[in-house]
Amino acid sequence: MPQNLVIIVLVQAVIFGVIRLLPQTHSISLKQWGKIAMVGLVYGVSMDILLGMAGIFAYLPAGPESTAVEAINLPIFLLILNAFVSYGLAVATTALIADFVVGKNHSPNFPKYFTGAIIAIGAMGIFFSAPTSFFMMISCGAVLVASGELVLTYTKKCGPLVLLLSEKSVLPFLKLWAFSMIIGASYEIANLFFPFWVWSPSAEIPDSWIRILVIVFGYFALFHSIAVIWHLINPESQKDGSK
Repeated sequence: MPQNLVIIVLVQAVIFGVIRLLPQTHSISLKQWGKIAMVGLVYGVSMDILLGMAGIFAYLPAGPESTAVEAINLPIFLLILNAFVSYGLAVATTALIADFVVGKNHSPNFPKYFTGAIIAIGAMGIFFSAPTSFFMMISCGAVLVASGELVLTYTKKCGPLVLLLSEKSVLPFLKLWAFSMIIGASYEIANLFFPFWVWSPSAEIPDSWIRILVIVFGYFALFHSIAVIWHLINPESQKDGSK
């Protein structure tokens, strides 16, 4: 297991502990930890392979001076371990706040039309964008967020972006965005000093700008999709995030 990955995982664990100590966050049951492990594994491997093939990021398993490697070319043990532990901690951290960023579906027609249009535009962007390009990164993020919002409408819930644009509530969006930026910045700072992944579009845009854009927008797509999955596998989550 790469040393830098160990350090980043420790940072993630500390962040999880800090978020857990905040008011209104709830404990995670043993059954839910099992779900977290499975989501981390399946989601982590899927995102690594798909976004890696799209040229969004790559890993540095042999150290910061080594050649970046696509996730699909990682040793299978490392690919699974990274998904199980690193993505797993990201899922666990998101689970602590997932109930507060999803509300009831107040607008039956608007979410489907809006998110469907965003998915179509994003899909076109993926089709026409070159791998490792900044536009590919934007398109993947748009499809990820819009797909999550669309899925939620079929469970009679409403995601934070639709709640914002339908003028029902701005709080769920702001909560998730603030959470994403704070956690994302922590992850990126850890990775800056102990590199384990690199953002491929930095070849056309300065690395510092890519990191800022990823923190401000990219991690929103990551944690948004995790929050959606968490609600799908935990239908007992009934708190209305729009309040």
